[in-house]
Amino acid sequence: MYVYSWLPFEDWNGRLVVFGGGGLAAGRVTSLPASVAAGHASSTIKGGLPLYNAIDTQSGLWVLRKTGIWNEQLVANYSYRAIHDTSVFGKAVVRAFYRTSP
Repeated sequence: MYVYSWLPFEDWNGRLVVFGGGGLAAGRVTSLPASVAAGHASSTIKGGLPLYNAIDTQSGLWVLRKTGIWNEQLVANYSYRAIHDTSVFGKAVVRAFYRTSP
């Protein structure tokens, strides 16, 4: 899984924002700049779905195997593992960088 964390060098407001996607889409790095500009430490993830970039993770088509059956592992990665891991990772990055918890 790819986790992206961006941190403001100055004027951090003490908050961590973790971005996921909407519906069946994973997070996007493009969500981070505006959040960091607003003073938030920010993290997002591809949701455990990149599959070597063979599938557009924003399309939601990753949910189905070639047989048309749900891919349970990828659904579990996206539905709770990815956002949990992003939150844990983002908090650790914030603690390491700012020497305090968000």
